[in-house]
Amino acid sequence: MRVLIKEMRRYFTELARLQERARRLSRQVVRDSARAINAIHRGEERIADGLIERAGKNLRRLVVLVRRDPWLEGMGDVFQAQQEYAEARLLRALLRGKLLKPRALDVGYRAYLGAVADVIGELRRCALDAIRRGELQQAERMLERMEELYDMLMEFDYADSVIPGMRRKQDVARQLIERTRADLVLAVKR
Repeated sequence: MRVLIKEMRRYFTELARLQERARRLSRQVVRDSARAINAIHRGEERIADGLIERAGKNLRRLVVLVRRDPWLEGMGDVFQAQQEYAEARLLRALLRGKLLKPRALDVGYRAYLGAVADVIGELRRCALDAIRRGELQQAERMLERMEELYDMLMEFDYADSVIPGMRRKQDVARQLIERTRADLVLAVKR
């Protein structure tokens, strides 16, 4: 029995160590992705690109790490890291006129859809910045892109067990679009 206990303790000790490493990597991916989004909004493309590159490397490390045990693969930390990374990459690509697919981002469909929903809020921020600068056509383009992404999201009417949180994200996206449209109408009237 002592041999079994020793073997099991070794397994769980290693699992706890791997879990902590996975959490640290996940937090770093989320942090770098958020900082990249802020850099994009400030127009600091090189800084954003560097942060996105580092986040991508850490995300790949994270994915390799969690493959060591099925239990680790189900951690929400991995999903959150994938979604934040995808959001940063999507924002950068959308502002350059492209929509990246999940495969190009190396994330699953759930993380991709979550990122698409969240990037609508970032596009609202871009639209508001454009309105503030008096660039109403740019704000209009941001609103159009928000609506296109929302239309895509509305194609996925599944139970919360299939796509967790999607209905709420769809509702939030709709509200953001309506508020952005109202802000743009007010700016045009001025």
